[in-house]
Amino acid sequence: EAAGDTVYGRRIDVIIGDTGPVKELREKLAVGRKGAPQAVAVERKSSELKLDGKLDETFWKDAPVYELKDLSTGKPAAHKTFFQVVWSDAAVVFGIRCEEDDMPNLNIATRKNEDSNLWAGDAIEVHLETQTHSYYQVAINPAGAIIDADRRVRVDTTWNSEAEVAASANEKEWCVEVRFPVLDNDAGGADPLKKVEGRKPTATAPWYFNVGRQRIRKGQLEEASAFSPTFASHFHVPLKFGELIVK
Repeated sequence: EAAGDTVYGRRIDVIIGDTGPVKELREKLAVGRKGAPQAVAVERKSSELKLDGKLDETFWKDAPVYELKDLSTGKPAAHKTFFQVVWSDAAVVFGIRCEEDDMPNLNIATRKNEDSNLWAGDAIEVHLETQTHSYYQVAINPAGAIIDADRRVRVDTTWNSEAEVAASANEKEWCVEVRFPVLDNDAGGADPLKKVEGRKPTATAPWYFNVGRQRIRKGQLEEASAFSPTFASHFHVPLKFGELIVK
C-alpha cells in the first residue's frame, strides 16, 4: 500500500503472486499424510516365490490382503481389486488380483514393454516413494507389459525398475505378480537409472506408496480405484499415498 501504483508496487505484486503457491504447499505439508492407510509387508525368502502371476504359492500365505477403493470418492469399487505385498531378500513384491465380469472384452492396448499405448487399456499402477526417493511410477497391463518412470523431477522414462513381471488370467479375473529389486544407496554404487533406491521400510522410516487400477472401455475411463484414494481424477497425489512398513 505504501508503494502505491509505482514500479516498486508492481514488483511487490509479482512477489505476492509468486509466493502464493508456496504458501499453499506449506499448508498442505503441515497437514501431511494424516489418516493415510497403512499396509504391512511380511518377509519371505525369494526361493519361495514362483513368479507365474497366479498368487497360489505359499509365498503369499498369511500375507495381509488389501482392497482398492474408488479413486475419487473412497467408496467401494464396482470391480474389486486386491493386493498383497512381501519383502523378500532386498526386493519388494506385489501380488495384485483384479476381478473382472467382462473378461471377453478385457482391454489389452499393447503387449510391448515401454509402450505408452499401455495407458489406453486396462492396467494397474504401483507408485513407490522410499526414504530417499519420491517417487517411482510403474504400470502393468493384463498381458504383463510394463512401462516405468521416475517422477522425481519430471516423467523420466529412461529409468528402468528392472522389475520381474508375470501375469495370468481366467474367466473371472486377471492377476499380476511383480518383483522390484531394491538398492540401498548407502551401500554405494547405485545407478540412478536402475532399480528402486531405498532401504527396507520400517515403522520409523516407512515408504509411502499407492496401488491403482484403471478400466478403459470404448476409449473412455470407466472406473479407477486405489488403495489410498486421491479424491482426484488421477493417481498422482503423493500426499495421499499410503504407508508401507515391513513386519
